Amino acid sequence: MDCPQCKEHLNLSEPLKVHETRARRDAPHAFAVQKRVRVCKNGHKFNFTEMFDDWSLSNVMVRQSGPSRFQAHHFDRSRLHADISKGVVGLLSDAEVREVARGVEEQLRDEMATRVRIVSPEEWAEGNTPNSPNPGPYIWDTDIRDVTENQLGLSKMRVPYVLYATTSRGRILGEKRPGWKSAKNVLEWIFLTFPDLSQPIPERTKVYEERWRPRAPTSMPSEVIKAGRLIATAPDGRRLSAQEIQPEVPYPTTGPHHESPGPEELQLKTMARRLVRFSLERFVESIQLALIGRPTPNETARSVAAWVLTNLQGQDRVHSSQLSVGVLECLRRVDDIAYLRWSTHMKSYPQVRHVVTEALGLVTQPSDRLIFVGQVLPQRATERSEKKY
Repeated sequence: MDCPQCKEHLNLSEPLKVHETRARRDAPHAFAVQKRVRVCKNGHKFNFTEMFDDWSLSNVMVRQSGPSRFQAHHFDRSRLHADISKGVVGLLSDAEVREVARGVEEQLRDEMATRVRIVSPEEWAEGNTPNSPNPGPYIWDTDIRDVTENQLGLSKMRVPYVLYATTSRGRILGEKRPGWKSAKNVLEWIFLTFPDLSQPIPERTKVYEERWRPRAPTSMPSEVIKAGRLIATAPDGRRLSAQEIQPEVPYPTTGPHHESPGPEELQLKTMARRLVRFSLERFVESIQLALIGRPTPNETARSVAAWVLTNLQGQDRVHSSQLSVGVLECLRRVDDIAYLRWSTHMKSYPQVRHVVTEALGLVTQPSDRLIFVGQVLPQRATERSEKKY
């Protein structure tokens, strides 16, 4: 192709300066067409139409906004499903997660012309890794985040929307994306997103710091009595509303009922217990859900598990609530964001205002900070000092 003015040959594999980009909405498959005003090396402007031939989300790369690296995989539906499910800490049923993921894919396809970019040689040299796919079209992970948040907002799932934001917007990825560091950051975002909940944020009070060197407990429980939180869903995957659940039951339970279940049946569901073998790895994995997007999530999860299990030494059989409450108390001292994710799931908060109340409690009445020092060691050493957090 030649420049229409100076007739200079243009190598389309080389980057050209883009002056303006518009989507061609009048064309078939408009999401795959871009009308651009480009500038050649001699400064001449000319119209240039690009068609993304046979592009689909499955062959679009994902680029991380923090390190600007291309991920080792293309856009993948199963990864999106897992990302949403983990982001909302299991508050949505599989059917609800699938519905949100479907909406995300549809919106991304409709907005492909404005969100998908063509990688330049300079960008590829800067952002590729040994595991990156071949150069091609890409989309920023922040675009996927924004669309996912939009779909959660459209579905009026306000609490899952907030939880997902704590992993996406709150994620810490170095200097380019500092993320959220405390409950104050969460409150600022909630008040901006939901102005009806806005209120002054008080100053955080002073707390003590305790440094603890994680150690492997001398003994661990072998059995756990499970009585966990369940989500009430109908056979078609529809979540049962609060009006469909009897007020005598403190939290939703699972049951294949379109109509409101009777109190006796709900009580049986609520009180149902089962004995399972304790698994340290499963325990650590559950803690990692609260720590998604936080610094060193794997190490912190193992340190939290060590802290909780150290306080349960000598108990061969424990209740699941002992483990859950232990994690809750530890995370409140370790990381505000992880604590809010864990407490929102554990306490089954139905509305965002409950999350606001919990976050304000972290500001006005914070727990003493717990700082893990090093890896798991056989001895425990603590050090206490007053410090403004």
